[in-house]
Amino acid sequence: MIQRLGSKILVASSLAIAGVAIAGCSTTATISQDSLNSAVTAQLEANYGADGPQLSTVDCANSIEAKVGATTTCDLTFEGTDQTAVATITVTDASNLDKVAFDISVTENP
Repeated sequence: MIQRLGSKILVASSLAIAGVAIAGCSTTATISQDSLNSAVTAQLEANYGADGPQLSTVDCANSIEAKVGATTTCDLTFEGTDQTAVATITVTDASNLDKVAFDISVTENP
C-alpha cells in the first residue's frame, strides 16, 4: 500500500527550465510540455523522498505560458498502486525566464 499523499499538498518550486521559448511570432514565452513534465517530476520526487510515494508517470496536459498566474495540470500515477493524483501548476514568478518559479498543488483522485 502506498503512503497517502494527503488530500492536498503544495510544493513551491523555482527551477531553471530549459524549455522556455518564444512561441511563433508572438512575444509570449512558454515552457514546453516535455520540460514541464521533467521539472514537475524532479520537484515531486525531491519532495516525496525515498520513503514517500514513487512516481510512475507525470503527464502534463499542455505547455504553459511563462506568465504569472498561468496554470496547467499534470496527471500523476504511482508505482505499485492504482492511486492517481492531479498536480495543478501555477507560475508565480517569470521575471527571469532562465528560472521560472511555480507552485505545485497535488490533489489525490478519489
